[in-house]
Amino acid sequence: MNPSIRTYLRRRIGAALGVALGAWLLIASTQLLDHALSSHAIGAVGLVGVVAFVGAILALNFAARCPKCSARMGQIAMLLVFSWGRRQRVNFCPFCGVNLDEHP
Repeated sequence: MNPSIRTYLRRRIGAALGVALGAWLLIASTQLLDHALSSHAIGAVGLVGVVAFVGAILALNFAARCPKCSARMGQIAMLLVFSWGRRQRVNFCPFCGVNLDEHP
């Protein structure tokens, strides 16, 4: 059974957000490791974190696409993933109008 479009998009967006959060934590942890590592190692770890963070944000904007019209769904990514606590949730693609609870 194919997952719904909403589930498909949530998985892709959630993975990109998880990598972005991990990369952000890696960047922040370089400040804690300042006394334990050399400046070259800290710079390398920080650079890996920045590259991973930028890659995750680019993946969020370009890899999360509507399966029907191939439009980028990055602009509504947070509304799709964090829909709890809202009265109304996003139900349709803003570009082609496909119902996000349909199966592709």
